[in-house]
Amino acid sequence: MAPIDLVHAQICLSDPDVVYSQCPNDYPHNAANSPYGFTLNPKVIPLLAQGLQNARDAGLKVILRFTYNWPCSTSSDQPEASAASTTCDRSGPDRDAPIDVILDHMRALAPVIQANSDIVYALQAGFIGQWGEWHDSTSGNDDKHVHNKFLDEFTRLFRPSVQLEVRRPYAILDYSRYVFGDTEDAHVVALGLGMHDDYFGSNVDDSQTFLPEASTDPDPTPYSTCILRHAAALVAQAYTMTGETSHTYDFSDRIPCNRHYAPKPKSYLEFAADYSLSTLQIRFAEEVWKDWIETGLYDTILASIGPHISLLSASFTSSGPETIRLTLNLQNTGWASIANSRPLWLYVDHAGSPVYAQPLPVDLKSIKPGSPSTIAFDVPMRDRLTSGTYGVYLFAPDPSPRLAGDARYALLLEDEDIGDPATGLNRILSVAVAP
Repeated sequence: MAPIDLVHAQICLSDPDVVYSQCPNDYPHNAANSPYGFTLNPKVIPLLAQGLQNARDAGLKVILRFTYNWPCSTSSDQPEASAASTTCDRSGPDRDAPIDVILDHMRALAPVIQANSDIVYALQAGFIGQWGEWHDSTSGNDDKHVHNKFLDEFTRLFRPSVQLEVRRPYAILDYSRYVFGDTEDAHVVALGLGMHDDYFGSNVDDSQTFLPEASTDPDPTPYSTCILRHAAALVAQAYTMTGETSHTYDFSDRIPCNRHYAPKPKSYLEFAADYSLSTLQIRFAEEVWKDWIETGLYDTILASIGPHISLLSASFTSSGPETIRLTLNLQNTGWASIANSRPLWLYVDHAGSPVYAQPLPVDLKSIKPGSPSTIAFDVPMRDRLTSGTYGVYLFAPDPSPRLAGDARYALLLEDEDIGDPATGLNRILSVAVAP
């Protein structure tokens, strides 16, 4: 089994001493009766910094979300309920914070997140509503003008240093209208916002993710289901889509969208491919994973989430008196592209000593899911070769200078016996040079 290298971290802002599933549901009451009021509890910053350092020490990356309440938490007014319960009572207060408080807290958190942006895989918008999912706000935050105000500050603080994810596609479309005056595809992508779908492929509309939402300015027409699906697929392909699947679903009653991004998917696998699923939260749906194991889907899903770059072939041939041509045939068999730019280096050694080490003019992020990509380069190293056997390697380090030398963050090709986790190197060829 591959090592775990990505974790989801939901953080409770109303009580930093508890885990997210015990986050109180009455933040304004807590704030009014605490010595800090609505000022961010001073414990949050050092605890966040320590948690991110722990992730760094373990060679992990993190998907972050901040929330003020966790409905049905074990510390709420339903003490017997659990975060994973599907029958919990959600009639409690489940309060979030006013938008100006949210923005103050986000600004206070920003320096720690920015300082650790190299290990933050994605930052989810969070903060608003139940579970930080942008619904059922008790502070007037279920409003597009509030959403736009939030996203202005959210993108100012964190784009482009980390991937950003928003829960609802209509909020992305509203923000495009606000910023650009329209919802043209190029403008929607230019916002720099991906998505997290917390009911991914779990019912007919993914818990209202794709239900029409009214937008009164400038167009009073609600976004149709197909327009919302198109927007979600568009930003997921450009950035990231974090899913959370809560129930198995057969897709038989999905509405087809012939004029937009994708026709009606026939299965979870088609749906995940349509929406470029890059990560999947598995904490809350044990019965789903059991069903996938029993039906034989588990291994296929695990091998398809996110990018999976494999080497179909490689050749190292003479191309001139001073150069050698390297031809690579790569394929991404996953559902998503690599989230951030990823460099690719060529290493050549002889008897354990390096002979050549240079970056290649290619970004692995450009290797899209589907068809193979053939890349050829002329390498000026003929004068460095004497007789003997040479090892040829590819190295895809993390783009961050802070992590580039850490083999744990290097990308290993999917092919068996090519990648070395200890060094991060992928041995692709062994070349014999005659005298």
